[in-house]
Amino acid sequence: MPAATLNNVSIRLPTHASSRVCQQIPASGTLSGRAAVRGRGVVVLKSATLGGVNRNVRARSRVVPRAQARAEPPRAVKQDAAIADMAPTQLPIEQKQILQALTTKSSDEQEDFTAGSDPNASPVSPQQLIGGTPILDLSAYSLNPNVKILAKTEYLNPSGSIKDRIAQHMIANAERTGRLRPGMTVVAATSGNTGSAIAMTCALRGYEYIVITNEKTSKEKVDSMRAYGGEVMISPSGVAPDDPLHYQNIENRLCEENPETYYGVDQYNNPFNAEAYEATLGPEIWKQTAGEVTHFIAGGSTGGTVSGTGRYLKSQNPKIRVLMADPRGSVFWDHVVNGVAAEDVKGGSWETEGVGKDSIPGCFDINVVDGMVRATDEHAFRTCREVAANDGLLIGGSSGLNLHAARVLSGQVEDGATIVTVLPDSGIKYLSKIYNDDWLSEMGVKTTALCEEGQACGDLYWKPAILDQDSAGNAALAFATAATEGSDLWPEEQLDTELAYLLELAPQLADYHKASVSGKERVHSRLQSPAELAATFLEAGAELELKQGADPVDMDGIKRAVHAVMDNSVRSSHPLFLNQLYSGIDPVALAAEWLASTLNANVHTFEVAPVLTEIEKAVLAKTARMWLPPPPS
Repeated sequence: MPAATLNNVSIRLPTHASSRVCQQIPASGTLSGRAAVRGRGVVVLKSATLGGVNRNVRARSRVVPRAQARAEPPRAVKQDAAIADMAPTQLPIEQKQILQALTTKSSDEQEDFTAGSDPNASPVSPQQLIGGTPILDLSAYSLNPNVKILAKTEYLNPSGSIKDRIAQHMIANAERTGRLRPGMTVVAATSGNTGSAIAMTCALRGYEYIVITNEKTSKEKVDSMRAYGGEVMISPSGVAPDDPLHYQNIENRLCEENPETYYGVDQYNNPFNAEAYEATLGPEIWKQTAGEVTHFIAGGSTGGTVSGTGRYLKSQNPKIRVLMADPRGSVFWDHVVNGVAAEDVKGGSWETEGVGKDSIPGCFDINVVDGMVRATDEHAFRTCREVAANDGLLIGGSSGLNLHAARVLSGQVEDGATIVTVLPDSGIKYLSKIYNDDWLSEMGVKTTALCEEGQACGDLYWKPAILDQDSAGNAALAFATAATEGSDLWPEEQLDTELAYLLELAPQLADYHKASVSGKERVHSRLQSPAELAATFLEAGAELELKQGADPVDMDGIKRAVHAVMDNSVRSSHPLFLNQLYSGIDPVALAAEWLASTLNANVHTFEVAPVLTEIEKAVLAKTARMWLPPPPS
């Protein structure tokens, strides 16, 4: 077998077909951390508590019946008319050419992103088959009969996966900015589906292509990537992200060595990745659910799907919750849940293809994600087999993971929620793996025991900010509900306490009034600046500023506050108080004022509040000096 050297890295080149196999390096790690999943029904959330991670929580619900016992099969939700005007959101990119490209749409892009149109209206081009996928009602898998689960059938895109959306968009924008020119070769590192989508796109646009994947990729996907006439390179699985034979590094190296003839897609850091979903998938979900979507959950490899789609949905309704499904062993969980920095994450091992990552890609926007659901290969593969047996749908491993995560989420959200997920690819691409009992046995993946007792399990995490918001909302609702229960909205015990306080306070108020009307006291007791006045009340234990959530003041504190009010008030009952509306001695009228204040605090009461402004006090002080004799020297 002939050999070639790529920057001192040995590559073995087969003499047949158009593919290359990179030098083998033993993959590190094995499948680990597995826990049984038991069919449809209860969520079992695992051990210990970490931040917002819910574990060891059991919630019984119904077991979804097998296909033969169902009243009807899953159905596609009716889709609205054409989704028009899906202009990609401009991103802050430094290159002037890219910014200019974003403001000038080409005819290709207008064609590529006219998703959701009626395919029967007129003949269409292959590009027009991308997007506009039906949304399927899979609520039979919900743990709560009052929570819907809907799924976008992304495997219906022409190359068989959701990645057709980003391939067309990234290549079109590369052409527009001049980074991809006729005669160049497109190079893409991929876990499989993007490779097929790039291959299809290159076939449509007339480019040669090289796609680099790893040994973990199924034979069906490798054959698909090769079928469009290009070249496939296969690198070892399980190598470190900085290893020269990591498939992303091979893409980078090829493009560095051939800058004039190779264009690197760099899907993991390409800003047009997430933008494609923001421009198409997000609007489609919003229209197909008539804006009723409450939760969006999807796994991530580049992070583009959850970031772009979530960003659009939140722009329509900020209350929509966006979650990421992640296989055990992937680094997203540690990054989001445990706060491990992107440069410090360390990946493990898992077998579910097209989801999870060994490093944090640039496309991933952590600010869009509100929570995480973590599961194992068994969860994903068992769900795939279950859907095939019960509903006649062959879905891929990442689709199984997404549906399982949606099922876990359905047991933890409120009634009336609508959860939307995506089915990124078809099970046709995994006949040699997920749907092959020998392969499952060889990999140690056991799915037959997962149906016992009708249970399912996974780790569910919400960001603390989301928990705080939900807790505050629930507390407010509980308080409002309690306040309207029963015929007596004011507890009798509290009423007796307050009436006793009024009786105890009345003599103090009467003495104050008596001293005022006698004219023996000054019109004003003290003159204080606003800062001094605030300090006086703070010392009395009754801060003037009413803060949300402040502790209530006891009766002794209220008495001190009343004394502070009287000590800093103008005696409006004083004979020398020159206000024609309130001057004079009228005990009956004053008693009526007190009574009105006690029984019904109104605008009039607050208008004549005893604590006056500094300007009013200054005027009254000057008036008082005119009437009162000067103090003895």
